[in-house]
Amino acid sequence: MRQRIRRWLACLALVPFLSCGGGGGGGDATGLSFIVLVDAVGDLIAIFGIGDTGAPTALSTIFGLDNPVGVAFDTDRNEVHVAEVTLDSIRVFESSATGAAAPIREIVGANTLLDGPSRITLDLTNSEMYVGNVDTGAILVFGLLDDGNVAPTRNLSGVNTGFTDIDAIGVDTMANEIFAVGMGQDEIFVFNRTDTGNIAPKRSITGGNTTLDEPMDIEVDMDNGELIVANSMGANILIFPIAAMGNAAPSRSISSANLGDPVGVDFDPVSGEIFVADSDGEVFVFDRTDDGVTAPKRTFDSPTTGTIDDIALGN
Repeated sequence: MRQRIRRWLACLALVPFLSCGGGGGGGDATGLSFIVLVDAVGDLIAIFGIGDTGAPTALSTIFGLDNPVGVAFDTDRNEVHVAEVTLDSIRVFESSATGAAAPIREIVGANTLLDGPSRITLDLTNSEMYVGNVDTGAILVFGLLDDGNVAPTRNLSGVNTGFTDIDAIGVDTMANEIFAVGMGQDEIFVFNRTDTGNIAPKRSITGGNTTLDEPMDIEVDMDNGELIVANSMGANILIFPIAAMGNAAPSRSISSANLGDPVGVDFDPVSGEIFVADSDGEVFVFDRTDDGVTAPKRTFDSPTTGTIDDIALGN
């Protein structure tokens, strides 16, 4: 399983969520509509209903991508942002796109500094996009409408950051902080949102009490003041207070019988549900307050994508 260490480059798959307002698949009262699975092996995005269970049929697909490993959804503009690790690019599609659709924008070229882009996080409050640049151990920040061979507006990297690789970033727009994790480091790094250059984190969460073991994704739950972490090698989901620091134990830990390699996580603040992507192709849904070994509220296996690497929600 740890051959995943750059399995992206060997064509691994990933899942995130998006929502593009329309469509069946069993939507519920959460106000969220769709699950989007990104398959780097099949070079496609498959869209499912947020309430799907079992082995559902995809509502639609976008194919013809090149090793896509990260996706985010702009709910203000109904646009899908896709990170393609082979091309070192970020492509943007209309949410209604299907089949071999052409992107409406693409960030690519030497000026972008993209080198192994992985997860994407959108900050709609400040009109920014955060990219985990795995191969250089950097967080690159772009404008939401950037296009072409553009330089990032900020580049958080260098020895003082403590990064060796960065997979995922969470943004707290209330406290103006960002939280970063990388599979190769058992640590959560915290910076001011506008930090750039070779600077040290303002605090970090690390040490034996944290039980961090190859964290792959992080979600900020601003309403409840919590961080939700996909703890890949630990086979669980860890929840920390948003202000935690040092060798702090998680406030809760969620595990389940068939949850073996959680690589992506997101949170629905309306339903209070945590959505977890397991690399074997299964999606698990838990209540936010669950703790310990817990049976999921519902699950589904993706018949379209063989494996999953990330998950995100949109409305």
